Formats: sequence, structure tokens, C-alpha cells
Amino acid sequence: MNQISDSRSIVFTDWDQDGDLDLWVSNRTAPRLRFLQNNLTSENQFIAFRLQGTHCNRDAIGAGLQLHLKGDHPLVLTKTLKAGEGYLSQSSKRMHFGIPKNYSIEKIDVRWPCGVHQVFRELSTNQEYRIVEGGSELILVNPPVLRKALIASTAKLPDPKQQARVIPHARLPMPVMHYTNLNGDPKEIRPDKDHFLLLSLWAAWCAPCLTEMEDLEIHRESLADADLDVLFLNIEDLDQAVDFRVRKINRFIQRRKLDLAAGMVSIGLLEQLDVVQRILTNSQSALAVPFSFLLDPDGKLTAVYKGSISAEDLIRDVRTFRNSSKFHRDLAVPMAGRWFVNPLSPDVFAIPEKLLEISKPGSAVDYLDRHFRMEEPSPGFQDQGKVAALYSQCGLKLVAQNQPMSAIGALQSSLDLMPDSIENRLALALVFQSISQSSEAVVQYREILKQDSNSIPAQNSLAWLLASSSDPLVRRPNEAIRLAENTCRMTQNRSAELLDTLAVSYAAAGRFDEAVTTALTALKIARKNGNQKTVEFILVRLELYRNGQVFRSE
Repeated sequence: MNQISDSRSIVFTDWDQDGDLDLWVSNRTAPRLRFLQNNLTSENQFIAFRLQGTHCNRDAIGAGLQLHLKGDHPLVLTKTLKAGEGYLSQSSKRMHFGIPKNYSIEKIDVRWPCGVHQVFRELSTNQEYRIVEGGSELILVNPPVLRKALIASTAKLPDPKQQARVIPHARLPMPVMHYTNLNGDPKEIRPDKDHFLLLSLWAAWCAPCLTEMEDLEIHRESLADADLDVLFLNIEDLDQAVDFRVRKINRFIQRRKLDLAAGMVSIGLLEQLDVVQRILTNSQSALAVPFSFLLDPDGKLTAVYKGSISAEDLIRDVRTFRNSSKFHRDLAVPMAGRWFVNPLSPDVFAIPEKLLEISKPGSAVDYLDRHFRMEEPSPGFQDQGKVAALYSQCGLKLVAQNQPMSAIGALQSSLDLMPDSIENRLALALVFQSISQSSEAVVQYREILKQDSNSIPAQNSLAWLLASSSDPLVRRPNEAIRLAENTCRMTQNRSAELLDTLAVSYAAAGRFDEAVTTALTALKIARKNGNQKTVEFILVRLELYRNGQVFRSE
């Protein structure tokens, strides 16, 4: 069992008929099939049964067996005949029981799927029996003779390659990407009309990169005839100033007498491309040069190349992608065959999800905006609930990164798709409140209370704004008191924060004595709970009330 394998399924069977179970294992990689023979020696015993249904299904799927054993203490072994076990697996329907040494068999109980119950006695160990539903006797089965000896061998694996081509099962929409050209200007990466575009990442210290550059330079006219453009993007000196990098790359290109389209990646672009290659290659390894991305005329990812790629192979691929009438998934597999599933849409959620993982919510929002918020969304975006959830996650991450305006856009996009989401609307209201847009926050809190009139967070936050806002068009002290009294009543006056809001509301209405009394109650609870920050805030406001002053939060 000490084999390095990418195993997918496993089945148990006594293949060599010696009384113990062997294993057949299928792998996704070589060898595709492996037999593991059980050669362990033991004094234990076995018994096996083959079931044949007559009134129930012929294979007796669903039948239950209980083997009763006699020995130092009674032992009952139970098995159920199944039509499948594990992932893509079906073990032998021969019911095999291992029996400890010094034990003998008392009886076998068989419960057939149709409800018939049979009991058989006088069984011998180390034998195989056939049981026919409704039959009165067990039938002894002679084991088959292996016609061919099994010879152990070692899998011969091909030598690992430095080059690889990966084609997605469907062309994948790419994020919005920008690079810096050799004039130092930012430019969006976008293929010219009807042209494929190869993004080739390179470094001056990378010998295979230079070999690839020279080969593509030599075959520039052939590439142009195939409507294929190449953009070489340098990944070096990411921590240096743009001017320094531009001068260095220009000197390198001039020294080698190359005439090619080139530019530089930023850290952000490199992270985006790394996300794409991790998704497509199912690898957690960092992107290494040379590495290339082939985009179709619509800017969708058509293939990636790990290692250097020749002009001849590129031209052949582009012509295949352009002219093939096959589904893209047919080009992604190395052999012909028939599919048993319909073509799948591209996994359009993989890129924004990965961007969120690396704390790039802004880029994730740009991706969703580019491919979903359009008249005809890209294929794969039919699940609006999933899109809304992603916008929401982006919004919350943007809040945590102190980017309130971007967060508002993401949360609003989520609400456009799921207007009944109280959680998203509450988050949006809090963002408006954090940037002193009280009137917008009030609108959101009122929308929440239309859906859930008992929402304590919404009532408390709305009361706070109606009582403490510096905007006279927002302030409504009496309504604030009604809301705050309701939340305190719902929580039996046990929340210091809610009582604090009520005190602010009383003061806003000029009821300073009640504000002082309520603030003192809130202060007592906050001290009891050890909430020092709340204590400090209440003390500041308490002094205002005693001096006949209101509290303004903005």
C-alpha cells in the first residue's frame, strides 16, 4: 500500500480464491489499474456466499446476512449486499466473511429484500455457498481456477516534462487586466479584432524564455498570417520604479536586436495571472516562467502553456481553435470518444472566488461587472444567487479594507439581485453610516423594517441616526424614542448598548432627566459586563445630558 497514486476507486474481491480479500484500484494517473494481492499469512478462516433472488431482484441487492459464530463468546457478523460502494466502485457481490481462529459457525440468517427470512445451519468454514431465495438447501460452490498467473511488475512512468499545454473544457472569461508598455503607460490587455493574443511571461535570466522569444521573432510573419499577436510581459523588478524597469527592458531588447511587442506586469497583474493558472492547472505552485496564456478574439482564455512554446505549435493550435467545429472540451482531451454529459459552461465563478481568497475583492467585482452586468451575460452566470453572494462577499471584504465607496457598489449589486437580503442591506446601511451619509442609511434601515419589523439591529441603528444625526432633515427624536423603547422592551432592559441609544433619543427630544436615568442604568450594565469602551462612551454622553446638551454622532 506504499504506492504513490492518484486513486479514484477501489474494490474488494477474493481474486485468487485463497480466502482473503484482494484489492483492485483505479487511478487517474498511471498505472490506470493496479492489483494489490493479499499475501498475508493467517490462521483465521472465512466463509463466502453468493445470493440468487427468485421473487426479489435476481442479484438480491438489499439482502442482509447475519453470521452467528460460536467460540469464547458469541459473535454476530452482519453484511448487506449493495449495488455500489464508494466513488465509482462496485465490489464483488460475493459476500465474504472473515472468521477468527477457534471459532465455528452456528448459523447464517438471510433476510431477502422482499421480506422472506431464511436460516441455514451445518456450514463449514473455508467454503463458498450459493443461496437461492426460497431454497431449502445450501449449494456448495467450487472456486474457479485462475487461467493465468499474476506476475508482479513495476509501473513504467514517462519522464516528467518541463512543457505542458492545458486547454480548458470551455473558454474562460478573463478578468480585466492592465500592463505597462515600454513607454511607461498603462494599457488594457485586449486582443485586436479577429486576432488571437498570446501573453508570454519572461525574464532576462530565463534561458528557455529567450529561446522562445527568438523563435517567435523569427516566425513573426507566419504568426501574423495566422492572425496571432504576441505580447511579451516581463516579470522582473516588481519592487522598482516604472522608469527604471522601462529603461532596463528597452536596453535588453535593443541589445538582442529584437523587434517585438513587450511590456511589464505589475504585482496586481501577476497575481491575476497566477490565479488563472492555479485554477486551470489545479496546482498550488506559484507561476514560473516561461508561461503563456492564449486569448481568443473575445479575450477568453483558450489555452495555457507551461514552459516554452514553439511558433509551429502555436500556429497549429490557433488554426485548430479558430476552425474546429468541435466543442472546446473535445480539444481539451487527448483522445477521441463519446461524452455521457452535455457540454458544461465555463467555471466563471472560479476566478472571482480565488481573487477573494487572496484579498482582491476589487478585482473580483471588476470581473463580475465585466462578465455578468451586461445585456448578454457570459455563459455560466445563470445562477444569480451565486453572483449575488459573490458581490456580497466582495462588499464585506471591501468594508474591511476601508474602501467604503467600492463596498457600496458591490453591496448594491448584490441587493439588485437579492433585494430581500436583510444581511446585505444591513451591511450597506452601516457603510453609508460610516461615511456620514445618514439619509441613505435611513432608507436602508427602513427597507429592512418593512421586511422584519422586529429586527433589533435595524431598529437600534435607525433610532441612533434619527436621534443623533447632525442633519436636521434626518433627525426625528420622537420616532427614535419609540424605536429605542421597543428594542429595550424586547431585551428586558438588559443591553447597555440599546439603553445608550434610548438615552441619546431622550436627550434629542429634550427629556434630559430621563436621558440621565437611562444612561446610568446602561452604565451599570456595561461595568458589570466589563465593557470598558462602552463605559467610556456613556460617561462622555452622560456629562452632556447633565448639562442639558444633546449628543451628535457626526
